[in-house]
Amino acid sequence: MEKLRNYVNGKYIEPLSNQYIDNFEPATGKVYSLIPNSNEEDVNQAVEAAELAFPIWSNMSIEERSAILVKVSEGN
Repeated sequence: MEKLRNYVNGKYIEPLSNQYIDNFEPATGKVYSLIPNSNEEDVNQAVEAAELAFPIWSNMSIEERSAILVKVSEGN
């Protein structure tokens, strides 16, 4: 079963609590993956990383940002 992770500071990481929530398929009611049960510490970690990345990110072209977001969406 796929276990999703948080994407923080350019890396996929486990939630700090190592707790997950079942992700149900609405049509069947079956669990098909696990979602991080992120807490305040996880959010704070992500906000800190975003604040550090903002100066570089805000100066990138739309094409550069798009390429990064596509790569993230592909799980690479």
